[in-house]
Amino acid sequence: MDKLKRFVDCYIDTETCNFKCHYCYIALLNKFNKKIVKFSRSPEEIRNALSKERLGGTCLLNFCAGGETLLSDDVIPVLKVLLEEGHYVMVVTNGSLTKRFEQIKEFNKELLERLFFKFSYHYLELKRLNMIDRFFDNIKMMRDAGCSFTLEITPSDELIPYIDDVIKISEEKLGAKPHCTIARDDTKKTIDVLSKYDFEEYKKIWSKFDSNLFDFKKNIFYIKRKEFCYAGDWSIYVNLSNGDMKQCYCGRTIDNIYKDVTKPLKFEAIGKNCSLAHCYNGHAFLALGDILELKTPTYASLRDRECKDNTHWLSKKMYDFMSQKLFDNNKEYNEKEKAKINRSYKIKNFKSKPKILLKKVVRKLNDKKMVKILYKQIKKIIAFLHVINILKSYSNHKNIVLIGSPLHGNIGDHAISISEIKLLQKKGLNIVEIPGEYYNYYKKYFINKNKKQDIIVITGGGFLGTLWKNEEYMVRDIINNYSNNKVIIMPQTVYFSNDEDGLMELEKFKRLYNCHNNLHVFLRDKKSYEFCKKNLNKNIDIQYVPDVVLSLNYQEPKLKREDILLCLREDKEKVISDKLRNDIIKYIDNMGYKIKYTSTVVSKRISIRNRVRVFESKLNEFKSSKLVITDRLHGMIFSAITRTPCIAFDNLSKKVSGVYEWINYLNYICVLNPKDFNINEIKDKLKISMINYENELLIVYFNKILDLI
Repeated sequence: MDKLKRFVDCYIDTETCNFKCHYCYIALLNKFNKKIVKFSRSPEEIRNALSKERLGGTCLLNFCAGGETLLSDDVIPVLKVLLEEGHYVMVVTNGSLTKRFEQIKEFNKELLERLFFKFSYHYLELKRLNMIDRFFDNIKMMRDAGCSFTLEITPSDELIPYIDDVIKISEEKLGAKPHCTIARDDTKKTIDVLSKYDFEEYKKIWSKFDSNLFDFKKNIFYIKRKEFCYAGDWSIYVNLSNGDMKQCYCGRTIDNIYKDVTKPLKFEAIGKNCSLAHCYNGHAFLALGDILELKTPTYASLRDRECKDNTHWLSKKMYDFMSQKLFDNNKEYNEKEKAKINRSYKIKNFKSKPKILLKKVVRKLNDKKMVKILYKQIKKIIAFLHVINILKSYSNHKNIVLIGSPLHGNIGDHAISISEIKLLQKKGLNIVEIPGEYYNYYKKYFINKNKKQDIIVITGGGFLGTLWKNEEYMVRDIINNYSNNKVIIMPQTVYFSNDEDGLMELEKFKRLYNCHNNLHVFLRDKKSYEFCKKNLNKNIDIQYVPDVVLSLNYQEPKLKREDILLCLREDKEKVISDKLRNDIIKYIDNMGYKIKYTSTVVSKRISIRNRVRVFESKLNEFKSSKLVITDRLHGMIFSAITRTPCIAFDNLSKKVSGVYEWINYLNYICVLNPKDFNINEIKDKLKISMINYENELLIVYFNKILDLI
C-alpha cells in the first residue's frame, strides 16, 4: 500500500461558476469575477514542482477552485500528470460538465483508481437547470471508469423543504444518502453557520442524513484549536496559479513551488499560531492527523458510504490510502522545536512582509501593466500616514466614529459628510472620521481601537444595494465587525436590481443586516423606507428622515444671478437621452440665455482638509444661476439650500423624487420624469420671484438621529 506523506490543498484561481448557489462562500465574499484560470506553467512544470521527490513521497492532492473547478481547459492535463507522478488526487466539482468527465475516463485505468471526486449536490440549481439526470449520469460514468467518489450537500435553509426529495433521489441513483457538510458564513470572523436557525436546531434538522461527515464537523465547528498543529509541514495550501505555498488558509507563505524546482521545498508547521476562529475544514486537516493528540475518525470513513447492494463509494485502494494518518509517516517535532516555532512565528511573520513587498515592487517595475497596482500600493502607504493620525484622535472615553466618508470627487457625497459632522458636533462628543478608503485598507487597526461604548455612524448617501456594490459591501463589513456597538446608518437610498444578481444580493443584505442587535437605519425616501421595513427584522430600528444635506442653509450671501446651469449625469444613473439634452440646450439658446455646464463630480480626489472649500465653491455656481436643470440628487439639493430655481429629473433608483417629497413645498423646485417633460417648464421656472429656503420643519427629523447618541 502507498504511504500517505502529505496532504496538499491546491487552489485553482477560477472564480466563476455555471451555477449560482445562494450559499456559495465566493458569492458571499463577492469574489465572483468571471475569471477562468489559465495556468502560467505547463503541466510538466507543475508536475516537477509537486513531484514525489520534492514533497517527500506520495501525497493526497485536493483540487478546488473559487468557482467550478473543471471550467478551465488547463485543469484536466494537470490532473493527469500529477496522477502519473504517483499521487492520489481529489477533485471538488458540481458534476455538470459532461465533456470534462468524458475526457477523464480516457485516462489509464491505473490512474483512475487513484482519482476521487467530491460531487457537490446542488439540488436547487440542478432542479432549476433541469440537470439532475445529467449530474447522476456523470457520477455513474466516473464510478464505472474506476474512480472513487462521494456525494455531499451543503445544508442551507432554502433546501429544508426538499430534504426528503434529496435523500430519495440519491438513494435511487447511488444506493445511499448523500453526506452533509456545514454551510458557513465566511463574511464573519467567527465563521458562523450560515443559517437563521441556532446551531442546536440546525444540527437536529440535518441529522436526518446520518452522515459521518456532518457528525464530525458539528463536533469541531466553533472549537478554537489551541493544540500544536502540523499544517505547513504535514499539509500545505498551494495556489497553482502563482505557486505560493502557505501553511494553511491563515498561515504564512513559506515557499513558492515554482521558484526553483531543483531545490527541496521548505516546510514549517504553524504550531499554536492559528488565527482562525475554528478549523472549519477540519474534516480534512484534522481527520488526516495534523494535530497529533486529537483523536479523529479517518478521512475515508467521512467520505465513504455503503450502498444497498453492499458496494462502496470508495474503492478498497482509495479507502486504505485515505484511512492513513499523516503522523504515521512523518516526524514529530521535539519540545524544543515546537517552542521555537511558537515563539518565533510572529517575529518571522513581521520581518518577512517588507521583504516580500520589496520583491513584488522590483518585479512589477519591469511590467508596465502593473503601474496601476503600484499606484494603489503607494496610495495605501500614504493612507497609512493619515490612519496614524486618525488613531491618535480616538478619545479614551466615548467616541462617535463616522465611517465611510469620501475622498473621491463626488461633491454631493462630501456635502453629506460636512452635514453629518455639523449635526454630530451638537452632541459635544469626540468625533473620529474614517474615510471609506482608509477603512477598507486598514480596518483591523480601527477594529482593534474600538470600544463597546463607541457609537458607529456609517455615512449616508445612495449606495445601499446593487447600484454601488463596493460601498454596500463596506457597510456589510462594518455591521459585521462592529457587532457589539450601536451602529447608525445615516440617511440612505436602497436599490436592488430586479434580476438574479439582485435577488442574491438581497438575500445577503437581509442575512447580514438582520444579525445585528443594535442597528439603526435611516432612509431618505419612502420607497427605501418601505423596502427596509419589508425586508429587515422588527428588531432593526428603521426611520424615515430627509437627506442630511437639507439641514444646511446657504442662502447668504446673495450673488448676482445670470446664467442657466446644466448639471447632468454621465454615469450608470444617467436617465436623460441625448435628444432631450440637445432640445433643452437649443430652447435655452433661442431664449437668449447663456448656458453654463457643471457637475457635482470632479475628476480629482478631494481631501477632508479641502472639502469645505470645494463644496462652497460649487455652491457659488448654483447661487449665481437663474435656473438649474439637473438629474443629480445633490444638484437639486444644492439648488434648494441656495434658493435657486431648479428642474430636476428623476434617476434610476428614484432617489431624486424620493427626497423631493421632503421639499415639495418649495415652489422653486420641481421633479419631473424625462418622458413627461414640457419644454415650457423652463420659462415657468424663470418667472418665479418670491423665493426663500425654510428648513425648520426638517430639522426636527434630524434630532431623531441625535437622540440615539
